[in-house]
Amino acid sequence: MTPLHSLEDWLSWQETISPKSIDLDLSRVSKIFQKLNFVRPNHVITIAGTNGKGSSVAMIEAMMISMGKSVASYTSPHIHKYNERIKINRKAVSDELIIAAFKKIEKIRGGLELTYFEYGTLAALQILSDACVEVVVLEVGLGGRLDAVNIVDADACIITNISRDHEDWLGAGIENIALEKAGVMRRGKPVIFGSLVIPKNIKNEAFRKKAKLITNPDNYKFNINDNKSWSWFGATNQRMNLSLPNMKGIHQLKNAAAVLALIEAIPEITLPDEVIINKAITTIELSGRIDFRNYAEKKWLFDVAHNIESAHALVKTIKQSQYNKCITVICVLADKDIEGIIKLLVPIVDHWVIVNLNTARASEVRNLQNFISKYSQKEISVGRDASQSMQIADISSQENDLILVTGSFYTVGPSLKWIEKRIDECN
Repeated sequence: MTPLHSLEDWLSWQETISPKSIDLDLSRVSKIFQKLNFVRPNHVITIAGTNGKGSSVAMIEAMMISMGKSVASYTSPHIHKYNERIKINRKAVSDELIIAAFKKIEKIRGGLELTYFEYGTLAALQILSDACVEVVVLEVGLGGRLDAVNIVDADACIITNISRDHEDWLGAGIENIALEKAGVMRRGKPVIFGSLVIPKNIKNEAFRKKAKLITNPDNYKFNINDNKSWSWFGATNQRMNLSLPNMKGIHQLKNAAAVLALIEAIPEITLPDEVIINKAITTIELSGRIDFRNYAEKKWLFDVAHNIESAHALVKTIKQSQYNKCITVICVLADKDIEGIIKLLVPIVDHWVIVNLNTARASEVRNLQNFISKYSQKEISVGRDASQSMQIADISSQENDLILVTGSFYTVGPSLKWIEKRIDECN
């Protein structure tokens, strides 16, 4: 093994130790996890679903801290730096802490092949164990039942929603996907389902496992008030005149309502009052989710929408905004419903800028061009990378235009870095 010094060295090497980038099988991870001596916190919360997982984790973090509790989280993927995946009290951990955890995993791995995600998950669990916090929040990477995160039994979980995504791995159709995501349920433990449309397999699995299924609107609901506030009604509590979440988009109210239902359902935690809830949800900052920035007298909107449901929510938000023209910087991963996403964006886009991403997972530029040309007669430009694509969008736009950057984390991450540098240079 070549000596590994930096975090980048370790991450690059981890991509080489398994022939598969995804390998849904808990047996290898479980063997190593048993050697970790994982110290369980008071509460483990798992977040699964198709969209809204990262937002839900951020809301739970903010809520717990506002309640005076210590909290750590593991999410994926990241926007800028790998460290963002592992946070203690909302702060990303250091390179040194991650490398130390990697070294421990390597010491006990015993030659077992691990994917990049599995290696990182085990290291994250080691760090979260050592953090000695009261609450740990784990975001499922893919599916649920066979995801590495699922080696830890949750005390409560949220399944945000189910839509068609990753069908090559989770099975075709909503019900097969629901069955995989229902794998995070545990006997006697509360599971919040955050969407109004509930697949049969969510109900069936909750019944089979004897999990406590809590749904909207049967067990909780929320209303939007005339004064730009909202109210939440749970099983035994209600909270009135709540502030809107700091994150934009009406779909974030669904996530916030599910988070409140989760907290209410955990017996050892008291649902906070309106003051604490408002303090929490108005201080959340999550890059790349309906994330507006202002630069050069233009609006720049960054959103990692990468499937039909998230693209639909994005378009709905954009239609409520005021702008002249919309220039869209986009690249979508090859395994996504590219045609469906393009069709949703067509009515709002006046100029397309395709990013030629340097990753094997990205769709080929020609493929994207063909789909766009099939449904749109608008101009198409191509940038050799995110930086050049952002320059093209900047040059092609005028004051009061909207530049939308979307399609994947791989597109949004470097594009955000580009604009943050420009904004810093102006200040």
